[in-house]
Amino acid sequence: MYDSNGNLQRITIISEHLGGFNKEPLNFSAKKLDGNLQGTIESMMPNLTTSAPEASGWKRLEELSDNCQPLHFPSGVSISCPRQVRGGEEMLFIMDWWGNPFLLQRGIRHFDQSGFKLFTLERFSVNY
Repeated sequence: MYDSNGNLQRITIISEHLGGFNKEPLNFSAKKLDGNLQGTIESMMPNLTTSAPEASGWKRLEELSDNCQPLHFPSGVSISCPRQVRGGEEMLFIMDWWGNPFLLQRGIRHFDQSGFKLFTLERFSVNY
């Protein structure tokens, strides 16, 4: 929740589980991955067209924006939202999650002064 000046005041987390629970939670942290991880990125525009997959390199949430507040959860899910929302400036809302122990996914919603700009999905194959 943001105050009247656009400053982040509070975050409420509501966990959802569709179709049941994992027998064993995925206990991995994207926070510990190094920068050598390679993946792919695709983008979806407001008109629902998608881009072709392109090569993408891993960056920690803290490296994606100076205006981000990252939160890392024990389940392996990480989120980031703007610390401050300023009119006319672009902002990102980011979520990292593990599809399985070898697949890390990142969704980023991009907004600009006119609203929703695009959604990007990155997929990283992790080899231990």
